[in-house]
Amino acid sequence: MAKYCTQCGRKLEDSEVCNCTSQNAGNVETPDSAHMPGEAQQDGRQDQPGGYTKEAEWVNRQKNAIVSGTKSMFSEILLILKSPVSRVRQISASNSATVGTKLIIAKAVVFLIVVVAALLMTANQVNAVSYGLLTADMPYFQVIIITLILTLGSDFLESVILKTITGAFNGVTTTNTMINVIGARAVFDTFMLLIFVILGLMAGEVALGSFVLLSPLIVYIQFASYQGCVRMKEDKKAYVYFVAKLCMSTITFLIIYLMARTFVDSLAGSIIRIFF
Repeated sequence: MAKYCTQCGRKLEDSEVCNCTSQNAGNVETPDSAHMPGEAQQDGRQDQPGGYTKEAEWVNRQKNAIVSGTKSMFSEILLILKSPVSRVRQISASNSATVGTKLIIAKAVVFLIVVVAALLMTANQVNAVSYGLLTADMPYFQVIIITLILTLGSDFLESVILKTITGAFNGVTTTNTMINVIGARAVFDTFMLLIFVILGLMAGEVALGSFVLLSPLIVYIQFASYQGCVRMKEDKKAYVYFVAKLCMSTITFLIIYLMARTFVDSLAGSIIRIFF
């Protein structure tokens, strides 16, 4: 009678023993060598050598970019403070508005921080004076929007106005060049604000005096930078600059007036709600 293996079903000869069980045992993976599906993906550190994940590398790259950008920004600021006119000419020679745009944005950020800090201090003072009975509901969102308009919006608008009026007087320049001119002035605007705030915390009269003294310097530096970056008759440059500043001052006044009314109405409404 024929014999068959009870494991693999192979036909066996008389007194033959099937070795299928021992052969299969040699091919079975041990628990140490086996890997469950997705095990490597679960341990993210195996993706990169040295235990770094892709996310960690991305964060590290972003951190290095921020540090490098900050160092480059401060280096540029120091160069502009040292040689504002010649440095603006060098920047404008590339016909790129990158540097000017960064300086304008940096100014807006500093102004925004100062304004928000002033609002927080005012709210705390109201709370302290009222012994916690009153809570000032500050219009933070409106103030942030106004600050951005009066910094970012105003600076870029002035660049366009300078370019447009220069062209109207047969002058040659570009909007990128004017952005760099305004960006250089933004550096001095920022430093004047910081000086005003620091002195204001010590003596208001000194802060006001410094503002009055530094304001003409900023106007002069901007005009000197403008002169060096525009091709037109020298006699026309002063008049073009004056007309551009007059237009910008008028527009800024109207914007401040309209937004101040909205801000005062909102603040008055908050005060009324506090008492009633």
